[in-house]
Amino acid sequence: MGDTRRIPDAVRQAIIADARRTQGTSKGSVRQVAARHGVSQASVRRIVANESNLPGFGAPETRAKMQNGIEATKQSAADKRARLAEMFADAAIRALEDERADTCEVFNFGGKDNTFEIRRVNFVPVKERQILMTAAAIAADKHKMLDQYDSDAARGNDMDLFLRHMMGLDGAV
Repeated sequence: MGDTRRIPDAVRQAIIADARRTQGTSKGSVRQVAARHGVSQASVRRIVANESNLPGFGAPETRAKMQNGIEATKQSAADKRARLAEMFADAAIRALEDERADTCEVFNFGGKDNTFEIRRVNFVPVKERQILMTAAAIAADKHKMLDQYDSDAARGNDMDLFLRHMMGLDGAV
Protein backbone atom coordinates (compact mmCIF):
# COMPACT_ATOMS: atom_id res chain seq x y z
CA MET A 1 0.00 0.00 0.00
CA GLY A 2 1.25 3.45 -0.87
CA ASP A 3 1.93 6.64 0.98
CA THR A 4 -0.24 9.54 -0.24
CA ARG A 5 2.81 11.83 -0.46
CA ARG A 6 4.48 9.40 -2.87
CA ILE A 7 1.46 8.60 -5.08
CA PRO A 8 2.10 9.93 -8.60
CA ASP A 9 -0.29 12.51 -10.01
CA ALA A 10 -1.42 10.12 -12.75
CA VAL A 11 -2.51 7.58 -10.11
CA ARG A 12 -4.21 10.32 -8.07
CA GLN A 13 -6.19 11.41 -11.13
CA ALA A 14 -7.06 7.78 -11.91
CA ILE A 15 -8.32 7.30 -8.33
CA ILE A 16 -10.48 10.43 -8.55
CA ALA A 17 -11.88 9.37 -11.94
CA ASP A 18 -12.56 5.86 -10.63
CA ALA A 19 -14.27 7.23 -7.52
CA ARG A 20 -16.47 9.55 -9.62
CA ARG A 21 -17.37 6.78 -12.05
CA THR A 22 -18.20 4.16 -9.42
CA GLN A 23 -19.58 6.19 -6.51
CA GLY A 24 -22.92 4.76 -5.45
CA THR A 25 -22.44 1.51 -7.36
CA SER A 26 -21.42 -1.96 -6.21
CA LYS A 27 -17.85 -1.22 -7.37
CA GLY A 28 -17.60 2.15 -5.66
CA SER A 29 -16.47 1.31 -2.15
CA VAL A 30 -13.28 2.85 -0.81
CA ARG A 31 -11.92 -0.63 -0.31
CA GLN A 32 -12.46 -1.62 -3.93
CA VAL A 33 -11.05 1.63 -5.36
CA ALA A 34 -7.96 1.24 -3.15
CA ALA A 35 -7.49 -2.36 -4.27
CA ARG A 36 -7.82 -1.46 -7.96
CA HIS A 37 -5.10 1.20 -7.66
CA GLY A 38 -2.79 -0.52 -5.18
CA VAL A 39 -3.08 2.13 -2.46
CA SER A 40 -4.48 2.18 1.06
CA GLN A 41 -8.09 2.98 1.86
CA ALA A 42 -6.92 5.99 3.86
CA SER A 43 -5.04 7.25 0.80
CA VAL A 44 -8.17 6.96 -1.34
CA ARG A 45 -10.19 8.86 1.27
CA ARG A 46 -7.57 11.63 1.52
CA ILE A 47 -7.11 11.96 -2.25
CA VAL A 48 -10.83 12.11 -2.90
CA ALA A 49 -11.44 14.52 -0.01
CA ASN A 50 -8.57 16.86 -0.95
CA GLU A 51 -8.67 16.78 -4.71
CA SER A 52 -12.22 16.24 -5.88
CA ASN A 53 -15.75 17.45 -5.35
CA LEU A 54 -17.13 14.10 -4.24
CA PRO A 55 -18.51 15.00 -0.82
CA GLY A 56 -18.23 12.28 1.77
CA PHE A 57 -16.86 9.54 -0.46
CA GLY A 58 -16.41 6.69 2.00
CA ALA A 59 -16.79 8.95 5.02
CA PRO A 60 -18.28 7.15 8.02
CA GLU A 61 -20.34 10.21 9.00
CA THR A 62 -21.94 10.30 5.53
CA ARG A 63 -22.74 6.61 5.79
CA ALA A 64 -24.27 7.19 9.23
CA LYS A 65 -26.38 10.11 7.95
CA MET A 66 -27.57 8.03 5.02
CA GLN A 67 -28.43 5.11 7.31
CA ASN A 68 -30.31 7.42 9.69
CA GLY A 69 -32.30 8.82 6.78
CA ILE A 70 -33.11 5.34 5.51
CA GLU A 71 -34.22 4.22 8.98
CA ALA A 72 -36.41 7.32 9.44
CA THR A 73 -38.06 6.73 6.07
CA LYS A 74 -38.61 3.04 6.86
CA GLN A 75 -40.13 3.91 10.24
CA SER A 76 -42.44 6.49 8.70
CA ALA A 77 -43.61 4.00 6.08
CA ALA A 78 -44.07 1.30 8.75
CA ASP A 79 -46.16 3.70 10.86
CA LYS A 80 -48.37 4.47 7.85
CA ARG A 81 -48.77 0.76 7.07
CA ALA A 82 -49.70 0.05 10.69
CA ARG A 83 -52.33 2.80 10.62
CA LEU A 84 -53.65 1.54 7.28
CA ALA A 85 -53.78 -2.05 8.57
CA GLU A 86 -55.77 -0.86 11.58
CA MET A 87 -58.19 1.00 9.30
CA PHE A 88 -58.66 -2.12 7.15
CA ALA A 89 -59.41 -4.19 10.27
CA ASP A 90 -61.92 -1.57 11.44
CA ALA A 91 -63.55 -1.49 7.98
CA ALA A 92 -63.89 -5.28 7.97
CA ILE A 93 -65.52 -5.21 11.41
CA ARG A 94 -67.95 -2.43 10.39
CA ALA A 95 -68.92 -4.28 7.20
CA LEU A 96 -69.60 -7.50 9.13
CA GLU A 97 -71.59 -5.65 11.77
CA ASP A 98 -73.67 -3.96 9.04
CA GLU A 99 -74.19 -7.31 7.32
CA ARG A 100 -75.59 -8.81 10.54
CA ALA A 101 -77.82 -5.85 11.40
CA ASP A 102 -81.47 -6.52 12.29
CA THR A 103 -82.77 -3.58 10.28
CA CYS A 104 -81.70 -1.70 7.22
CA GLU A 105 -82.71 1.44 5.37
CA VAL A 106 -83.42 1.02 1.69
CA PHE A 107 -84.02 3.83 -0.72
CA ASN A 108 -85.03 4.60 -4.24
CA PHE A 109 -84.98 7.77 -6.23
CA GLY A 110 -86.01 8.69 -9.70
CA GLY A 111 -89.05 7.62 -11.62
CA LYS A 112 -91.25 9.84 -13.74
CA ASP A 113 -91.76 12.27 -10.85
CA ASN A 114 -88.06 12.14 -9.81
CA THR A 115 -88.92 11.28 -6.21
CA PHE A 116 -86.82 10.00 -3.36
CA GLU A 117 -88.14 7.34 -0.98
CA ILE A 118 -86.50 5.77 2.03
CA ARG A 119 -87.85 2.87 4.04
CA ARG A 120 -86.63 0.88 7.03
CA VAL A 121 -86.90 -2.90 6.65
CA ASN A 122 -86.35 -5.65 9.22
CA PHE A 123 -83.59 -7.42 7.27
CA VAL A 124 -80.53 -6.66 5.18
CA PRO A 125 -81.27 -7.50 1.54
CA VAL A 126 -79.26 -10.38 0.08
CA LYS A 127 -77.45 -8.25 -2.50
CA GLU A 128 -76.31 -5.81 0.20
CA ARG A 129 -75.19 -8.72 2.42
CA GLN A 130 -73.08 -10.01 -0.45
CA ILE A 131 -71.52 -6.57 -1.00
CA LEU A 132 -70.79 -6.16 2.71
CA MET A 133 -69.25 -9.65 2.98
CA THR A 134 -67.05 -8.96 -0.06
CA ALA A 135 -65.95 -5.64 1.40
CA ALA A 136 -65.16 -7.29 4.75
CA ALA A 137 -63.17 -10.07 3.06
CA ILE A 138 -61.14 -7.61 1.00
CA ALA A 139 -60.44 -5.42 4.03
CA ALA A 140 -59.39 -8.42 6.12
CA ASP A 141 -57.14 -9.66 3.31
CA LYS A 142 -55.44 -6.27 3.00
CA HIS A 143 -54.99 -6.10 6.77
CA LYS A 144 -53.32 -9.51 6.71
CA MET A 145 -51.12 -8.50 3.76
CA LEU A 146 -49.85 -5.38 5.56
CA ASP A 147 -49.15 -7.31 8.76
CA GLN A 148 -47.30 -9.97 6.76
CA TYR A 149 -45.28 -7.30 4.95
CA ASP A 150 -44.06 -5.78 8.20
CA SER A 151 -43.26 -9.14 9.78
CA ASP A 152 -41.23 -10.03 6.65
CA ALA A 153 -39.51 -6.64 6.82
CA ALA A 154 -38.64 -7.18 10.48
CA ARG A 155 -36.85 -10.37 9.54
CA GLY A 156 -35.13 -8.60 6.65
CA ASN A 157 -35.82 -9.23 3.01
CA ASP A 158 -33.36 -9.73 0.18
CA MET A 159 -33.31 -6.06 -0.82
CA ASP A 160 -32.57 -4.96 2.74
CA LEU A 161 -29.71 -7.44 2.94
CA PHE A 162 -28.38 -6.26 -0.43
CA LEU A 163 -28.54 -2.61 0.62
CA ARG A 164 -26.82 -3.35 3.93
CA HIS A 165 -24.06 -5.11 2.01
CA MET A 166 -23.72 -2.20 -0.44
CA MET A 167 -23.49 0.29 2.41
CA GLY A 168 -20.89 -1.84 4.16
CA LEU A 169 -23.06 -2.40 7.22
CA ASP A 170 -22.51 -6.15 7.21
CA GLY A 171 -18.76 -5.94 7.72
CA ALA A 172 -17.99 -6.65 4.06
CA VAL A 173 -16.54 -3.28 3.06
